[in-house]
Amino acid sequence: MTGVSLQDHDHNIGIFWVRSILDHCFEVDFSLHSVRMRPLRGSGASAIYMIKEFLAAPGRNFFIAILFVIPGAMQALASPGDSTYFSFPASRGANRMSFDIGMSLTLLPRSVVEEEIRQIPMIDFRARWDFSRHFVLTGRISTIYIANQCALGIWWMGRVGPVAFAAGDEVAYWYGTADMEGFNTAAMGLLTYPAVSMGLLVDDVFISVKETALISISQHTYVGDVNIGRIKPSVTGVATTLALEQPLWKHHMIATRLTLNYARPQYQTWLAFTPASTWLMMPEFSFSYIW
Repeated sequence: MTGVSLQDHDHNIGIFWVRSILDHCFEVDFSLHSVRMRPLRGSGASAIYMIKEFLAAPGRNFFIAILFVIPGAMQALASPGDSTYFSFPASRGANRMSFDIGMSLTLLPRSVVEEEIRQIPMIDFRARWDFSRHFVLTGRISTIYIANQCALGIWWMGRVGPVAFAAGDEVAYWYGTADMEGFNTAAMGLLTYPAVSMGLLVDDVFISVKETALISISQHTYVGDVNIGRIKPSVTGVATTLALEQPLWKHHMIATRLTLNYARPQYQTWLAFTPASTWLMMPEFSFSYIW
């Protein structure tokens, strides 16, 4: 009689649930070299389709390892002590600094931009200054040359028992340029990101959820000598971010974040000249090192 281990049983159950989700969200066509998937109707299914497409992209194993495997393995090397978290909405006391550097990848719909642009990760650098027991200043720079953004923010943070919470705003300036043969254009704009955040410490993992409104204040596009611009503040979307920050060693940490943007075209898609009335679901993955 052949026995079935508990591990094999759990594995089979996992496969069953994954296939069930795919069957309810996609029409799947399996072939020898690839899996072609057409999403069923509905924004939820479309978002899952884009995430699945990302997992099927070249280099996915390396990015998945960075997002999930490496943080879990390195946590064994962590030692208790003063944590240098970044996204967690609680002040660490007066006059404390922390820095965050990493990369993020926003999955832009194929109908908006070409594959070459969709798969380029952005380099992110962030700084945080806890200058009092309740107030924090933040700064952020994100760049991939054709689309760049810098932002400054201020936050009020509090804590009740194990639950931390914050409210604040970031003001950002973005600039993009494309200088190709026979095509010379640039764009710039001003954005603001008011947000609220809530966090909870579970064991050594700092878990936080942030809800952000995306507001465009102004935007200008230059094509040759022609300048097309407008100053018209308007809400262009909302974003929900789940952040997990865990110890690496001593006071160093690793952060993994997932953001779901439901918005009109943002600064990353300026080169596609997408109609401003189009609302898009744009998942974003990020990984960073905090010190």
